Amino acid sequence: MIIVYYLSTLGIFNNINQIIYIIEIFQYLLCTFLFSKKLPRRKHFFIILPIVVIFYIAWACLLGYLRSLWPNSSIFKMLATLSFYSLTLMTLIICYKEKQWTNTLLTWVTALSIREIVDVTYTLVSLFTGHNPRESILMLFDNMYLNSLIFDLFHVLVVLFLYWLFRKKINTIKDKSISLKIVTISLMMLLALVIIKTFIIIFANNNLELYTCCEALMGLVCLLLLLIRTNILKESSYKLDHQIMTQVLISNQAQYEALKTNIEVINMKAHDMRHQLEKYQDKLTQEEVNSIQKSIDVYDKNINTGNPVLDTVLYSESLICDKNKIRFTYLCEGKGLEHFPSSQLYYLFSNIIDNAIEASKDVEEENKIISFNIKCKNNQIVIDECNYFKGERNIQNGLIHTTKQERRHGYGMKSIRMIVSDNNGTMNVRTQGNMFFLIINLPIPNSVTSKSKINKPTSHDELKNVLTDSL
Repeated sequence: MIIVYYLSTLGIFNNINQIIYIIEIFQYLLCTFLFSKKLPRRKHFFIILPIVVIFYIAWACLLGYLRSLWPNSSIFKMLATLSFYSLTLMTLIICYKEKQWTNTLLTWVTALSIREIVDVTYTLVSLFTGHNPRESILMLFDNMYLNSLIFDLFHVLVVLFLYWLFRKKINTIKDKSISLKIVTISLMMLLALVIIKTFIIIFANNNLELYTCCEALMGLVCLLLLLIRTNILKESSYKLDHQIMTQVLISNQAQYEALKTNIEVINMKAHDMRHQLEKYQDKLTQEEVNSIQKSIDVYDKNINTGNPVLDTVLYSESLICDKNKIRFTYLCEGKGLEHFPSSQLYYLFSNIIDNAIEASKDVEEENKIISFNIKCKNNQIVIDECNYFKGERNIQNGLIHTTKQERRHGYGMKSIRMIVSDNNGTMNVRTQGNMFFLIINLPIPNSVTSKSKINKPTSHDELKNVLTDSL
């Protein structure tokens, strides 16, 4: 504003309509480039940028001149507003090479909505202080340069504040439902904002009450568009997580099948070695026999919970715990688990125990304990895991808020919650002192009863006693 006013004093801009359109065009440019800065730029971006700016200024001057010829034409005013919206979209297409067109469209909606909200905010402030912004800017000082500076600072500060609120990177996935929603809100924006904008221009000097109402309606529509935009991004993020989870589950199914086969082979070899040891133990010393027997016992684990997936996970995780000198205790029944996909069960149990193992590696020797229990109770599968940890665990929204070093643990917990949610279950995470507790309840699709009654520890001392006594 202050630069345009200075140029007008030099006689460069004598047409008031040209000044208005130039100020508006720079506002559109500011919002567009601010909210698109995370988009990938084209190769010659810094060559294209000044060309775009010069074209915008020339276009604003042309519109200002034409409006002086048809000052009362509502159609011209609507077309002028529509041209600004269209040029903003063209700028995004010309200056950036975003492959996902929905990202470009949603960035466009965001930039226009922010610009209109800023304009509405300034207008309402001016109206409440007794000024009509369509006739003059907010006059706080006798010096026009100071008033222009206040105008610029107000707009920039509000834009930056809104950018801070909606700064999350726009990243949508290829999804028909999301694409349809983005196209819908884009058309809503064009239809609603152009019409409202035209009424604003019409009533600016004739009816101050209707003008104020139209400005307020404009702000509400733009705010609604931003809220819809935020929900679209959340939905896209959720669907992306599900896509990743689906791919992970497919790969984990193959991993589970391979691991199951390897365990069967290992058990057969361990069984054969035990028979061979019985045959030749008379030729070995007792120390040698004990050493071989101990090695065989490590791999010849007889785990039978009633569910092959759970057996496989417990077997493989037991070996990892043995390697890390972690005492792994479990009391698990597989009844009812057959109603859930094997890929989900494998990923769920593996993630729970892997997270516990990672946490247990850093604790003192006497606290390297993991308790993992599964029971069927009241037509629900109850999964109960607890372990010690070192440091701090910040729980937010039912998940552990992790540092960069613990990001894998945080994503694992997020994946666990996603599987639980997909099966209409509940998950509770809490800490007590330096102990971590995870309780999951999964409703069984078909009615399954259980006579198992395992009391859940309710205190730190009781739990430590259970962990210690079970060893």
